[in-house]
Amino acid sequence: MISRGNSVIQFVCYLDTFISTPLSPSFLSALDNLLNLVRQCGMKTILRFAYTQDQSHPTPDATKPLMKSHIASLAPLLQSHADVIALMHAGFIGVWGEWYYSKNFGRGDDMTPERSRDRGEILSEILAALPERRMVLVRTPGYKQRFFGRTAPCGDPHVTGGNAYSGVPEARIGFHNDCFLSDATDMGTFCDASDHNYVQSETHYVAMTGESCSAEHTSLYDYLNAHRRLSLEHWSLLNDAYHPKVLKHWKKTGCYDTIRDSLGYRFILIWAQFYRNGMTGVDARKDGYVLGGWKEVVLSNAGYASPFNKYFFEVLFVPTSMIKGSASSRAGYWARTEIDIRFFHGSTNNIIVPEHQFIVERTGLPDSPEEFELFINIRDAEPTLGHRPEYRILFANQTPNNGLWTRSRVNRMNYTVTLNPSLHLPPEVSMPSTAGNVVKLSSTLFTVDDQGYLSWKEAGAV
Repeated sequence: MISRGNSVIQFVCYLDTFISTPLSPSFLSALDNLLNLVRQCGMKTILRFAYTQDQSHPTPDATKPLMKSHIASLAPLLQSHADVIALMHAGFIGVWGEWYYSKNFGRGDDMTPERSRDRGEILSEILAALPERRMVLVRTPGYKQRFFGRTAPCGDPHVTGGNAYSGVPEARIGFHNDCFLSDATDMGTFCDASDHNYVQSETHYVAMTGESCSAEHTSLYDYLNAHRRLSLEHWSLLNDAYHPKVLKHWKKTGCYDTIRDSLGYRFILIWAQFYRNGMTGVDARKDGYVLGGWKEVVLSNAGYASPFNKYFFEVLFVPTSMIKGSASSRAGYWARTEIDIRFFHGSTNNIIVPEHQFIVERTGLPDSPEEFELFINIRDAEPTLGHRPEYRILFANQTPNNGLWTRSRVNRMNYTVTLNPSLHLPPEVSMPSTAGNVVKLSSTLFTVDDQGYLSWKEAGAV
């Protein structure tokens, strides 16, 4: 999978042998091993649980009490492996776990208030089983609407910039459209224009994934219409195995690579305006020495979406002696900013990363002048993954580190500053600044191994 450029794999776990019994210890152990393997391979997964893929099955799902028991049995694994669970489909109900053809919860097109409440109970159980930092995807916008007590047509969005990524249920429920571009309504995914408007607004802040299920209408999945829909709905992931005829058409017409590369986020560094060394590099504050920073960094996101899980935006000031190869280990500086790239929306130019200054505390100054180069490290927020390059984000227009430490996947900014402690002002002097963000740097020890892998310890990091 990784060799094909994929970093996320979807697992649909069919629980057909447990449709009337509890989950077995051997099944839970096998799932535990599977998720450990995902982590070992440097990937993430989308999980879905269902009971059958046979549309003619007389009992396509478990009873509500047993289904709740199954979810409760899975909860410890969902919690302990949340670092490699990118997303989870609501699943469980109906054939394929798509919430339509169900015996115990009613058909998707014939919902009574009681059946809607039953489905809502299952979705609540799934949300509770996962950590609050993970999203659950439902098959249609109507299912999310009903969960919050609304009926068609769709109204105002449930998630906005104000409650996005807050852990509340409204901000944790996204969508998986498994009949993308299959007919005029995506096989009933959308009822009317209000459904489309609702999804286009919601998916600024919640994930959108899926696949196509039919290749009957070529005009619908021609590139221009496909690209328009993928962009408007902020798609992050698309099944690269289905529908094969749709994928074959995209490859034949030369747009497959464009669509693949546009899924999710694709950050491009446009330009950056840094403080000239000597402007801030020799200034001081009461609380420290201003090593450097930027007045403005401008990015674009050429992808359809922004990240739906949290990443940290960090800075590294690495001694240039290491870059020149004259040292394999040397003290430098590290800091984590408050920048949240989940708000860097897809298909957006001129994303402004605001002014930042980075300060070395007086107690952390070196004994003699030293030169440092700035790197930006965008890393997965999960403590278990933050040190692994596979879980870092490179700007799309970076040849990894411009050929430097290619295994490390940190962004080289080509900005150098000199820290000269003899030039700093007395402690009683405080330099005024218009910078909106002043961040204190922590000392850290950088090392580079013989394979070109840069590592460091994140002092005080979680």
